[in-house]
Amino acid sequence: MFTLELIEKTGDVSDLLGSFLDDQISLLAKPETALAILKSFVSYKGTRRQLNLAEVKDYANTLGESVREKDVLEIIGALVHLRICCEKNKNGFYELRHDALAAKNL
Repeated sequence: MFTLELIEKTGDVSDLLGSFLDDQISLLAKPETALAILKSFVSYKGTRRQLNLAEVKDYANTLGESVREKDVLEIIGALVHLRICCEKNKNGFYELRHDALAAKNL
């Protein structure tokens, strides 16, 4: 049961989402690379965007991460497993699972 006390104690939902992301990223083998990959899925307007594997890799490399395709696939696989990203669609694109993730302006 939700009470006002519980809601106040829990805090803002966006704070929970940010904490969740921080926790999950820190548990990955290459957290800096994972963060660069997550940032690739956020548009300059702060909305989620669809990218293929090559676009994710290229974007992460522009952020100073020297990323191999194998690493991108591994990290995206982990993000899909954690339900942060969607699996590749029929057109070969990945994206964040929820708009709220992009709104966090990773």
